Amino acid sequence: MALTPSDELRLNVLLTQQPQAIKINESTMRVMALTPGGEARIDLHPDCKPEQYFKQLREFLSTQVLGSPGGYPIFLRRWTRMGQAREESLARLLLLAEDEAVTAVVHAPGLTLSLARCAWWVLPSADNARQMLRLDAIAQSDLGLELSEFLLEFLPFEERQQAMIDSVRLILQAGQVGPSVRDSLWRKASRKSSYYAGFLQAAAHELPEQGSDHPLLQAANSFREKNENEQNRDLLNLLVQVLGESGQVYLKTLKRAFVKPNDQDVVVSLMNTIGDYFAVLNIDNRRYRDLQMWNRHAGEILQERHSAHLPDMPDELQRCCESLLALSMVDETMVNPVFAVTDAVGSVMRKRIQPVTDALMYHIDRLHAG
Repeated sequence: MALTPSDELRLNVLLTQQPQAIKINESTMRVMALTPGGEARIDLHPDCKPEQYFKQLREFLSTQVLGSPGGYPIFLRRWTRMGQAREESLARLLLLAEDEAVTAVVHAPGLTLSLARCAWWVLPSADNARQMLRLDAIAQSDLGLELSEFLLEFLPFEERQQAMIDSVRLILQAGQVGPSVRDSLWRKASRKSSYYAGFLQAAAHELPEQGSDHPLLQAANSFREKNENEQNRDLLNLLVQVLGESGQVYLKTLKRAFVKPNDQDVVVSLMNTIGDYFAVLNIDNRRYRDLQMWNRHAGEILQERHSAHLPDMPDELQRCCESLLALSMVDETMVNPVFAVTDAVGSVMRKRIQPVTDALMYHIDRLHAG
């Protein structure tokens, strides 16, 4: 079975116009192509069942573009042998009218802005938008604005918590939306903790809320001025940062996010976000599953590594430093023992991880004046 002669003729003419991308609208029985002169369209006239005709159509395109009717799977095997895809190879994938091929282009290391524009024309989806916004060259372009606006519009309909987190993070990191949009997302975060997780990942030092300095900030600043040296510089700088306004807003946001996390993805994201924020102190990259060992080691590290370089530090500042060290060693490892044996969500999940969240709040409350 083959394409009708009239369709095959028009498709051959289309392929001579140097199309940059091709897609099939199965509901309207139409082939569309993005060419240097604009969009071109061909109405199909099948002489068999539509699904059979679409299969023949894709085999025809694959034969013309790749030299084989096998389509993307054949290309993938060749790609694997080559080790990676060159830009010209990626461009050919956009002529196959296959969603999997477009997704491969979007995820390819060699994705360029021009290829991204074509891929987006073929298959505009939330997953593709998120993947492309991970590249700075795309995020900062006019396409980045279009992708950000698409994710914003789709966000209320997103069902996966991790996708919500990633969308908010990428929208904020792209910096293409105005303050009013950012503030709107921030207000919605009070009902969706996944939004808080996105804010904490993207803008930990610039959260859209006013706060106030911790009462201990002045003492911390004075101590740093008198005692800063190479051994304690990172610790004292982080102490001053956390006790300042932006650090206090960060801690306040963390506490809000942990009130009602929706599912395990949100918790994992929040745990890793904490470790990233305080990571400068975790020079040994230590991770803990045991809470008692975690707490004990934070105090031991303070004594072994820093106490000699912190002469006469007030007790309240020492306690803050101990909490900084504890939080620097936080990541998803701490909830793995729970999540490895349950897929619970909601209130059941929150109850099971309460020992972990209580331990976190102990150290966060030490540092937060609220």
